[in-house]
Amino acid sequence: MLPRAPGGPEFKLSRYDDPRRALAKWMTAADNPYFARTMANRMWGHFLGRGIIHPIDDARSTNPPSNPELLDALARDFVASGYDVKHLIRVICNSAAYGLSSVPVEANTDDVQSFARYYPRRLPAEVLLDAFGQVLESPTKFRSVAGDFPKGTRAIDLPDEAVPSHFLDVFGRSARNSACECERVDAPALGQTLELVSSAELQGKLTSDKGYVGRLVSNKKSHEENVRDIFLRVFARAPRPREMAIAVEFLESQADRKEAYGSLLWSLLATNEFLFNH
Repeated sequence: MLPRAPGGPEFKLSRYDDPRRALAKWMTAADNPYFARTMANRMWGHFLGRGIIHPIDDARSTNPPSNPELLDALARDFVASGYDVKHLIRVICNSAAYGLSSVPVEANTDDVQSFARYYPRRLPAEVLLDAFGQVLESPTKFRSVAGDFPKGTRAIDLPDEAVPSHFLDVFGRSARNSACECERVDAPALGQTLELVSSAELQGKLTSDKGYVGRLVSNKKSHEENVRDIFLRVFARAPRPREMAIAVEFLESQADRKEAYGSLLWSLLATNEFLFNH
């Protein structure tokens, strides 16, 4: 039997032809109704936390898109761009929907599917671990059965899930046992809270003499200057007056400067403002 794509023509192949070329040609044909819509929906779901067809792997007639016109427009534009993924990302990230606030108002409090507001979502496991390492200036050391990874290797650069990391497992990295997007778990769980409290990985970064906390301990700046630097680093904003007052009061009440700055940083890193895209 000749190979045939779902709903498509049979591929006329000789014994020396690579069937993947025929498959790719069929997938990117302008009259193929599947690929462009699937890719547009997947990218939309990636950036806005929910697909126009949701779940994004459940494209069937009995699970219609919440906004068919939007999905069709994105698909047509994606085809017209020559299947340029960067162009698709640019269109989505410059959209009004992506720029909406996540703070609900009376008109959109109950909205869960029409994108009337931005839906907050937790950072993916790999991004979150890299963010901890970047903020605390203490990169994660990854090891495998073949030896240590090069210094500075990020979690998002790991080749597969076989690299052991309890933190990544708890925060829902995909086990890659199937092709379903549902393998990655972004929902909050009790184990994640406990990991933030007792993670040896995070505690090592907070207590490292060569990291950011060590630098705060050794500098001669005032608490106010350090708190301002901490907030800019963690939240990309200056502390509000009340936040500044509480942070300085806490730092002045602690006898151990290193433990004080470590505790302050830990309390900020465990907030929803840091853990979530909003």
